[in-house]
Amino acid sequence: DNACARCHLARGLSLLELDRAADGEAAVATAQRTGLSDSERTEMTLLAQQHLSKAKELQGLNAFAEADHHFLLACVLDPEQSENRLLKARNLMRFEQYSAAITDLDRYIEKAVTPFVGFLERGNCHLGAGNYDLALKDFETILSNNVESMRQPAMLGKARAFFAKGDPANAESLLKGVLKTEKRNGEVLAMMTKICLAAGRYEEAKGYGEQAVDADKMSGPYVYDLGLAYQAMLNDNAAVRCFEKSITLGYDRADAKKQVGRSAMLVDNLKEALPAFDESLRIRDDVECGRWRAHCLRETGKYQEALEQLNLVYDRNEAMKRDVSIHVDLAMLYVLNERLPLAKDYLAKAEALDPLFRPTQLTKSAYLYRAGQQEDSVRLLRSLVNSGEVKEDDLRKWPVLKEVMASKAYRDSKR
Repeated sequence: DNACARCHLARGLSLLELDRAADGEAAVATAQRTGLSDSERTEMTLLAQQHLSKAKELQGLNAFAEADHHFLLACVLDPEQSENRLLKARNLMRFEQYSAAITDLDRYIEKAVTPFVGFLERGNCHLGAGNYDLALKDFETILSNNVESMRQPAMLGKARAFFAKGDPANAESLLKGVLKTEKRNGEVLAMMTKICLAAGRYEEAKGYGEQAVDADKMSGPYVYDLGLAYQAMLNDNAAVRCFEKSITLGYDRADAKKQVGRSAMLVDNLKEALPAFDESLRIRDDVECGRWRAHCLRETGKYQEALEQLNLVYDRNEAMKRDVSIHVDLAMLYVLNERLPLAKDYLAKAEALDPLFRPTQLTKSAYLYRAGQQEDSVRLLRSLVNSGEVKEDDLRKWPVLKEVMASKAYRDSKR
C-alpha cells in the first residue's frame, strides 16, 4: 500500500538490515513524506538512539565495520540529526574507509548550520585518500573563514598535504607558525620530525622528536619517530630503545621490529638484525623487511637462505618484476650458489630493465669470473674502476669481486 507510511517504514528497515542502504533509506524517506503519526516519529527517534548507543558500544570493542551499520540506521531513522552523519564518518575514518566517509561528510556539510568541523574531517579524509589538492581546499575553507577553534588543526592538515605533495618548505613554514603559539603541540613537533628526517637534517629531527615525546610521553608514534632519528644518526642503542618502547605503547609491533633490525643492520650488527627481521616477518609479510633479511643472510655467508628469502619477495610482489635492483641481487645470489645459468638469466633481465645500472655490470663481472671467463671479467671490472664509476676500496666488500681484484690478471691489467 503506497499510502501506508508504516508499511514503507517496515520495508525500509528490512532493506537496511539486508545492507541495501540506498533502497532502505529511500523507503524510510517515503514513509516520512507519506505521513507518520507523532507516536511513530517518536518511535523512530528512540530506535535511532538505540542504534547510536549500539554503534558506540561496538566502537569500544574496535568493531568499526559492525558499528557503521548501526550508525547508518541512526542516520536514516533520525535524519534531522546531522551530527549522526559526522559520527558515522569519523567511525569510517577509524578503519580507513575514506571514500565512504567523504560521502557522509558531504551530507553533513550540506545540512549542518556550522559545518566547519565537516570541512576539517573531510580534509583529513582527502589526505588519507591521497587527494591532496582537495584536502588543501577544505583546510583553506576553515582558515579563510577565521574559525579560530580549528585554525591549528587546519594548518597542520595543510602542512601534511604540502609534505605529501613534495613541498616540505611550505609545510615547514606552516608548522613553525603554529609552534609560535603552541610550542608543545606534539602533533606539530612530530610532523617537524618527519620533515627534518626527509631532508637529512637528523640532528634537528632528533631535537623535534625529543620535544614531541616530552609533550606526550605515552605516544607510540612519537617515540617511534624519535627512534628513526636516532637510527639515521647511527645511534643503534638509542634507536632500538625507542622502537622497543613504542611497542609497549601500542605501536605496530611488526613495523617496530623491522626498524630494530634495520638499526642493527646499519651498524653491521647483522646477527642482532636477523632475529628482529624474523619476528617482523612472522607477523606480516613486508617487501623491505624481506629484502633486508636477505641482505643480512648474504653478508653472513648464508647464501642459500638468502636466495630463498629473496625469491619469496620476488614471487609474492608483482612490482618486483620491474625492479632492476632485485634482479641484480638475485643474479649475484645465484652466482654465490654456483647456479650460473640462472644467474645469467637474471642478469639478462636486469640489463633489459636498465642497461646502465652499475651494480648490474659489477655482478656481470662476478658471473664471468665464476663462469671461467676471467679475462672478460677483469676487462669489465678494470674499465669500471678506470672510468671512476667505482672505487676499488668499495669493491673489496663484494663477494667474488674481491677474488677478481686479488687475481694476477687484474693486478697485471693495471700496468
